[in-house]
Formats: sequence, structure tokens, C-alpha cells
Amino acid sequence: MLKTTAKRINGAQAMMNTLSPIVKPGQSSWSLIWYENGELATGEYDYIIAGWTVAPALNRYHDYKTRFITYWSTISNHQVRGGCYNVLCPGFVQVDSNYPLDQVFSNISVYNGPQFFAQVAIFQDPVTNNIWLTLNSRAIGYWPSAILPHLVGGANYVAWGGLAIASSDGISPPMGFGVIPYAWDYKHAGIFKYVQVFDTDHQWTVPYGNWDKYEDNSKCYSVFLGYLTQGNADEGWPFTYGGPGGECGV
Repeated sequence: MLKTTAKRINGAQAMMNTLSPIVKPGQSSWSLIWYENGELATGEYDYIIAGWTVAPALNRYHDYKTRFITYWSTISNHQVRGGCYNVLCPGFVQVDSNYPLDQVFSNISVYNGPQFFAQVAIFQDPVTNNIWLTLNSRAIGYWPSAILPHLVGGANYVAWGGLAIASSDGISPPMGFGVIPYAWDYKHAGIFKYVQVFDTDHQWTVPYGNWDKYEDNSKCYSVFLGYLTQGNADEGWPFTYGGPGGECGV
């Protein structure tokens, strides 16, 4: 994952290529934006996740298709006080029923072939403080500010990248195209491009704050920061990610 921390960030967005990693029962593989505010040490924080996943246990059809997904959670005194995937609980207000949160992405990128992208954005309304979700610039709905009190003043942590959840036997699934991205290569890895944050003036801009990348096991998964080595600022500070998974110990 690529992550940044700052005193206040009012939103995050990016374009991510849509993939179909092979997962086994109990596993899931994701491409996501993570939007969070609070302090983990004190147990007071809220967060929202949005992107796509292959997660048969999490969708109502129990299939292996690439689907749009969200998750929100509010934590107080180290206890989860609310939250769920998609609309499995009250909270998210959907404004466009033609684009459900568990919709299938029919255009899937091909290894060494055509790449297809989804633009996902999470951002705060400066008047209501509600947090909006858009997909390919279409307003899907919002989380009311009342259900995410720690996010009323914006986020202090944002991340973009892949997430892999292991099955009960400890085996982690592939991420991206299932290969480690050793170079800037559009056609052989998971991709994020046009990575932006919604600043304190409520304008989309290049990310600011304290940048870092996070890899919990670099033998299983990795991130290649293409914008640092290739001068790809015109591609919106892109990076690639992925890996084969396996016995990762996480």
C-alpha cells in the first residue's frame, strides 16, 4: 500500500485497474482506497474502505466475480460501535439504485493485454460533512456524518493499494496479477494512477503529508513507486502493486 498522514485530508481518489485474481474459499483479494481518522492507540477512530474485491464469502451471490465493495466502521473505547460491508446494515445512503455497491465489473484487465480502470473517490461535503462515494464520477451515495463522528473533521490517514486476506489454513491469495512488480509496467501488475487527495480548500490535488509505503511481507507482495523513478507525474503519481501470496505469515 501507499499511505500518507496529515493533519487534515478531506477525501481521496484514484483510478485502479480492474482485475480478477484467483482466490480459494475463505480468501479475498482487494484493490482499495482507505480513508481514516482518529488514534488507534486510544481506540478512537473511524474508517471507510472502497474499491473492488474478489471475495466469495462477502457477496450475497458467493461467486468469484470482481465486485464493487465498501466497508465502514466506527470505533470508540476500542469497541466497534457500528459498520458493515456495503448496505448490510443501516448507514450508507444510496442515491443511484442503478449502480449497487456489489455490482460486477464486466471489463477485466488482461495480463500483458488491455487494461480497464475504475475511478473511485471518497470525499467530504464541506457543508454537511457527509462523506460521498463516487464511481467513475457518478455519485453512488454517502455516509452521513452522524454515523462517523471521528471523520467529521476529515481524515489524518489515507492509503491506496491492495489487500489480501488469507484462508483459515494461513494461505494468502494472489494480489494484482499475482506477480511482484519490479519495474514500472502497466500490463503486468495492479495499477493505481491519478492518485489525489481532497485538500482543506476542498480541491483535488496531489497528495501531501508524510508519504510511505507499506509491505507486510515483501516476498509475497510488493509496491513499485513508478512516479519516483519514471517521472510519470502526467499519469497522476502512479504506482504498481501485486504478488503471488502463499504462506505469508500475515
